[in-house]
Amino acid sequence: MDLAALPAALYTMVLALAAGQDLRTGEIEERVLRGLVLAGVAGALAHSWDRAAVQVPVLVGVVALLLNRGGWMGGADLTALVTLAVAVPVHPVPGYSTPLPFPVSVFLLALLLATGWLVVRGTMGVLRSGRWQRAVAITAGVAVVLWSSYRSWDLLLLLDLLLLALLVQYLGRLAEHGGAPDPWAEVRFLPMLLASLALHLMVCDPLGWLFRVI
Repeated sequence: MDLAALPAALYTMVLALAAGQDLRTGEIEERVLRGLVLAGVAGALAHSWDRAAVQVPVLVGVVALLLNRGGWMGGADLTALVTLAVAVPVHPVPGYSTPLPFPVSVFLLALLLATGWLVVRGTMGVLRSGRWQRAVAITAGVAVVLWSSYRSWDLLLLLDLLLLALLVQYLGRLAEHGGAPDPWAEVRFLPMLLASLALHLMVCDPLGWLFRVI
């Protein structure tokens, strides 16, 4: 086994523990955070660093710190992202690579997964509220207009419109009940980061695959 892959394996195992605790309680034990830091130190010792390689952890660290200071990300999330950038600066699977730096690609996909989770959650909230009929009616009306104007319609466009209408209904429902806390505060980011890392290990470049599908 390549010694450079050991920090990645250690990081993945500790991140899985942290993600499990994040899902159960929303709190991460101090010893688990120390495990993430240990994986980062191991990565720093196992990899060779040049100016370009150092820039990636610095960039990820600055962005994570800004998100943390803005209240969008907790201290454990900050630790996980910075140690990811140090422990796994390049793709750990031989022969695999990503167009973006590996930690940046994992981070962006984790953000997309978190956003998708919020969209699904909001949509399910509208469906459970029984107010989805208006969203379907709006989408059906747009479909009629598109068909009468162009004698065709784009299925993906209709799905996007339906989703948008459902989200508008969800926001309206929140307004009627006096609003709600910031939905990002309900996102458990470490499980999203773990899922993103797992997808990168399996698909190599899941971001590129996703954009090609879209």
